[in-house]
Amino acid sequence: MALSRWLRTHRALAAFAAGVLLTLVALAAVGYFVLADQRRAARVLGLALSRALAREVRIDRVTALGTDRVVMRGVRLPRAAGWPAEVTVAEIEATGPLLAVARGDRAPLRLVVTRPRLDLPEGGAVAGLGLLEGLRDALVGTLAAPLVLDVALTGGVARRAGGDLGFDLVLRKARGEGRVELTLRDGRGAPLLVTANAWLDGETGRLALAGRGGLGALEAWLGDGRAPGGPDGALDVRLDAELPRAEPARVRGSLAVGDLFGAEGEARYGDGVLHVALSRVTADLAAVAGLAGFGWRPTGRAELADVALTWRRDGGALPRAGAAVRVAALGLPAAAVGADVAAERVEGRIELEPAASGALVRGALRAARVRVGTLEITPGEARYRVSLDARGGLARAELEELAARVEGAALRGTVAYDGGAGRVEARLGGDEVEAAGLVRWLLPGWLGPVDRLRLTGARLVTSGLDARTLRAGRVALEARAFLYRRPDGDLAADQTALRADLGAGGITLAFDAEALAADLPAFRGVVPRFGSALELSRRGDGSLEPARGGLTARDRAGRELLEVRLGSGSAPGRLQLAARLPDLARLDGWWPRIPRELTGSAALDVELREPGFGSADGRLALQILSAELAGGKVSLRDLVAELPVRRGAEVVGDPPWGKVEVAELIAYGVVARDVTTPARVWNDRLALNDLAYALHSGGGKGWAELELEAAGPFLRGSLSGTRVRIEEFISAYGIRGGTMTGLLNYNLDFQYRGGRLGVNGRFEVPKGGTVNIEILNRLLAYAESDLTGILRETLQNLRAFEYKSAEA
Repeated sequence: MALSRWLRTHRALAAFAAGVLLTLVALAAVGYFVLADQRRAARVLGLALSRALAREVRIDRVTALGTDRVVMRGVRLPRAAGWPAEVTVAEIEATGPLLAVARGDRAPLRLVVTRPRLDLPEGGAVAGLGLLEGLRDALVGTLAAPLVLDVALTGGVARRAGGDLGFDLVLRKARGEGRVELTLRDGRGAPLLVTANAWLDGETGRLALAGRGGLGALEAWLGDGRAPGGPDGALDVRLDAELPRAEPARVRGSLAVGDLFGAEGEARYGDGVLHVALSRVTADLAAVAGLAGFGWRPTGRAELADVALTWRRDGGALPRAGAAVRVAALGLPAAAVGADVAAERVEGRIELEPAASGALVRGALRAARVRVGTLEITPGEARYRVSLDARGGLARAELEELAARVEGAALRGTVAYDGGAGRVEARLGGDEVEAAGLVRWLLPGWLGPVDRLRLTGARLVTSGLDARTLRAGRVALEARAFLYRRPDGDLAADQTALRADLGAGGITLAFDAEALAADLPAFRGVVPRFGSALELSRRGDGSLEPARGGLTARDRAGRELLEVRLGSGSAPGRLQLAARLPDLARLDGWWPRIPRELTGSAALDVELREPGFGSADGRLALQILSAELAGGKVSLRDLVAELPVRRGAEVVGDPPWGKVEVAELIAYGVVARDVTTPARVWNDRLALNDLAYALHSGGGKGWAELELEAAGPFLRGSLSGTRVRIEEFISAYGIRGGTMTGLLNYNLDFQYRGGRLGVNGRFEVPKGGTVNIEILNRLLAYAESDLTGILRETLQNLRAFEYKSAEA
């Protein structure tokens, strides 16, 4: 009753006491529910911190929550809203008068951050200007705040595709000044220590940053692969920054990263734009590519002058840049451009522009030597335009105003390369082009090591050419004239065109020429119009072999001189070759040094067991209606021949014998009729092993072999005959006047080589005959004029002869 009465008489105090009691009850209830459920407390505190920091903060558990101590475990800040990395922390402990800190009073706050982990993106260390935004206001605001801050980060790890980097950080801040010490380590070499001192100078913030130590901690990120204890294993950086309130921020300083990178200059930042001007820069290109986050590593060292870089707030990670550049030796891996590239003494101008999907690099360069895969360019200069994708890979490269020697061929024009598809589009030309090296690169093994190929008025066009594998696309080479020079002769032509269609299964070649002239052992003469095609199939080991093809030679009127067809043989790896000479009379321009008149035709059908004629088996058919050779000294008519042809040891056994038939053969006045013999061509030898013929009133037999040697044809054989009427023989030989009779027998061995004919044998008249003085005089006179020398040699070897009658 007393309490009720007191409450009625002290209503104001009773109301205040009731409020306090309800508040305590509410706080007790909240404390009970929050502290009883650490995960619920973590959600509540995470939402509060997310609103305060304007970015998402996730907390797994809150193990301690009070006004002077808070312990959070499993804290995670996702990479979002311009933050350059994802942050995960095992534990954060905050101690101090937390309510006073929250009110903004001058109060000390200590933070201990245990095992923080930063997962950096693969896009590189450059994250645009996100970290610079609000830097002056944040720095000045932090320094001006009354908060006394002591932060310690221990056991930190920064993770990136290049490897893990350990770090510790200590931050101490008082009113108007602060200091940060960052230690980077890899557990092997000396750590890298970076210190930063910041202070207020009126309303201007100032920052002095210095760093020294070993590069072992950055080795995996720089990507150069050198040991941290080497001569390049040191970093020295000095930066002085001035951050005024109403003017752009300014920074001056120098940076030396061992012998990997060196620069000095200044920068300014304002209105969302960062301008950097460097008087000189030296850089190891592998280290630069590693910092930029490229998925490939070049080799070489660049020297740059007059470097200007401009980053814009909305311009992405890469700046707009320009510089004069010089690289003594440059190497690019196939991962960057599709083929290994090596260049020497590269000089020029480079301009870098950010693009929506990467970057654009352009300018003009000169190089003393460039090798792309196996393609050699020396020297070369061009204006270029290169598009890079988001990972720094080559998307497209274009060369304009290109002037270079490509495999020794002096060419000018344009080249475009699609990095994604690996395709080359080129239009190149030259007045006098030495193209042997280019052909060797395109068709390995087709030219000899000392062969030369010169093109006049050349034009090279590629479309869709796969420069990585040479297994797709087209190459077209045209010229007003060409000269192919080999040690054993020349091949020349007017208006030529070579086309190569490349595919996964092989290459299809086409070659056309006008006025094709050859002076080679295999062929000498002129072909007014020539066209050919050849399909090369690819073996399992990647090498090429002929599969099918053909060629046609025509005269000026368009009539066929020669037709050749190549196709599949009777077994894999074999080829069937069919060649036709439809009219031998049309071949007057072939082998012009051999005087002849021919009418007839020829056909060759052989199976090739390997490319070329190293191994062949088939048949040669000849049908010659008439022929005159050696200036008319040798002639024949109605020759029909079926000759087996065999070359190479791969074909087992002797080739069969064919047959040669000649209705009439006249050689140096000797007339043979009804000539027949078995015959065959084995390797490089034509064998006539059983000659039979009618000679005037008598007959003859023998054998002969014709073999093609490097120095020319080699002919040898033996002839014998009986009962040849001397008067008919002398008359056929062209001796007129006088009389000589008798029946002649002979045995002769003959040999022709190097343009000289030798005969050794014996003539006999066993039953005698008649002779007068007039015929002897004519024989002696003819011996003096006989170009063959046969009769002269015979008379010189004659010492005595018998006779049974004579007339005076």
